[in-house]
Parts: sequence; structure tokens; C-alpha cells
Amino acid sequence: EGRPIKERPWQYNFYFDLKAPASESELRGALDEIREQAENVRYLGRYSTIEIPKN
Repeated sequence: EGRPIKERPWQYNFYFDLKAPASESELRGALDEIREQAENVRYLGRYSTIEIPKN
């Protein structure tokens, strides 16, 4: 999701969730690749998910 940055025309903050690889090193590598393309990256954490069965 992109949101405009106040008082900085044509600049945006992007927020996203991703389904991360199981290994910590793969996740770190993916975040490093994102950081190469972005001015500012904040990693908020890693959270478990559950599968909800469909009836």
C-alpha cells in the first residue's frame, strides 16, 4: 500500500506484508535486497500465521 508523504510531493511511503522464507538468513537477504532499492526500510517484526480451515 502506498501513501503520500506530507509536504514531499511525488514521494510515497509503502507498507507491505510478505510471506517470509523459513530461514532467518533468507529473510535477511530479502530485506537487504529491498534496502538496496529503498531510501528508508523499517522491519517491524516476524509473526506466526495459522491456516484457518475452510468449511
